[in-house]
Amino acid sequence: MDTKTTLCAVLFTGSLISACASPAKEIPTQPATSPTTVPTRAPSNTPRPTSTPTATPTPTITLTPSITPTLSENFLTIGAGETIRIGYLLAESMELGIDSQRGIEVALDDAGRDLLGHPMELIGYDTECNSLAAGRQARRLLIEPNLLGVIGTSCSRAALGAAAVLAPAGVAMISPSNSDPDLTAVDSRPVTYFRTYPSDLVQARTVAEFAYSYLGATRMATLSYFSERYSQHLKEAACQASPEVLFAILSSPEAALVIQEFRDIPGLEEATLVVQELSFEPRLIELAGETAVGVYLSRTAWEFDNSSDAYQTFLLGYSDRFGGQPTTAFHAYAYDATALLLEAIRRAAISQPDGSLLVDREAILAQLYAVEGFAGLTGSLTCAPNGDCASDALGGLIYRIDSADPSTWNPGAGLSANPIQVWPQP
Repeated sequence: MDTKTTLCAVLFTGSLISACASPAKEIPTQPATSPTTVPTRAPSNTPRPTSTPTATPTPTITLTPSITPTLSENFLTIGAGETIRIGYLLAESMELGIDSQRGIEVALDDAGRDLLGHPMELIGYDTECNSLAAGRQARRLLIEPNLLGVIGTSCSRAALGAAAVLAPAGVAMISPSNSDPDLTAVDSRPVTYFRTYPSDLVQARTVAEFAYSYLGATRMATLSYFSERYSQHLKEAACQASPEVLFAILSSPEAALVIQEFRDIPGLEEATLVVQELSFEPRLIELAGETAVGVYLSRTAWEFDNSSDAYQTFLLGYSDRFGGQPTTAFHAYAYDATALLLEAIRRAAISQPDGSLLVDREAILAQLYAVEGFAGLTGSLTCAPNGDCASDALGGLIYRIDSADPSTWNPGAGLSANPIQVWPQP
C-alpha cells in the first residue's frame, strides 16, 4: 500500500476528517507551556490561595447543630486517626499526567497532608490515556477504604471509562486537563464529573478566527481520533474534501505522521496544517523533523498570574519537592482541582466527639456545585451546573514552528521563540 493510500486509510479507520463550510464553526479539541523560572528566594509572606467557595446549604445534609444531621445512604464513617484517601487517574507516561500529579502533591503538601485531624494519602494509577484502562483503574481505586474523591483523568477519551465506574458510587471526579465539550454537555455529562480546565470550544473559536482572519481561509477540515467523542461532531469525512486548513486533533506520533505525509494526499497539497495542543511539545518536532517547519500549533491561553506571590510560592514548593520546574500548565489546574476537592470535603464532613468523621459523598458533590469565586492559581473559579469550573477569562493562541531543532523549543512571542506566537498578534 503506497503512502497516499496508507494515510487515507488511517483517516477512515482510526480517525475522522470532515469539512467545515463556515469559518465561524466551533471546531472542538489538551496544553504545554514554556517553563517558568523558579524563584531563588521566597517572595513576600502572602499566603497561598485558599479555597473560598460560597457557603451554600446542601440538599442532602443539614448542618444545624441543634438537630441530628440527615445523611444520604452514601456516607462513610472515618474512624479517629484513620487515613483519608484522595485518588488520581492520570496518564503517567505523558508530560501532562506527570505534571498534573505533581500539582496534586504540592496541593496536599500545602494542606499539611492533614484534613480535619486525619492524615491524607494520595493513591492512583496510570490510565494510559485509554478508556478501558481508566475504567479498570477506577475499580481498583474504589477498593481503597475512605476514598473521598478522584483527580483525573488526563485525556478526554479516558474520562467516560473512569466516570462510568465512579459515578454509581457517588465519587466526585475532577479533571485538570479534559477538554472534550461532550463531557459537560447536558445530555452526556457524568453526574459526578467536574473539571478545572476549559472546554475545547474556547480553543476552537480561536482556530476558526485565525483561519479566516489571518489565513483568509473559508474551508477547514478537522482530523481527529475516531474514538474521541468530540470527533463525532465532525462527520461527513472525505480525503477529497480539499480544505484550505486542516486542523489535526492528535497526539504527537499521529500528528507527526500527518505532518510528514498530508501533502501527498490529493486535495491537501496546498492546505495549511494546524495541530492542536495535545501535541504541543518538543516531541512533535523530534518525530516530524524538517517537515514540521511552517506548521501551526494551537493551545488554550491561560490567564492565571504567573508573577503573583501565590504562584511564585507554589513554584518554590514544586521545586523543593521535585527538583525542577513545571513542564506544562497542568500542574496549576491539578492544584486547583485538589484544593476544590479538599475544601468540599472539609465543608461536607461532620466531626464526631470521638474524633471520627461522618462524610457524605453526596454532600461533597453539593459543595462542589456551590463553588463560587474560588481563589485558585488559575484564576477565580465558579462551578457551573454542568461541572465546568474553569475561569471564563480564557482564549486561544496560535504558534508557528520555525525550527526543526527540538532543543530550541521555547514557545513565546519573542524573536528567539520556537514556536513563535502569531495569533492573536503580539
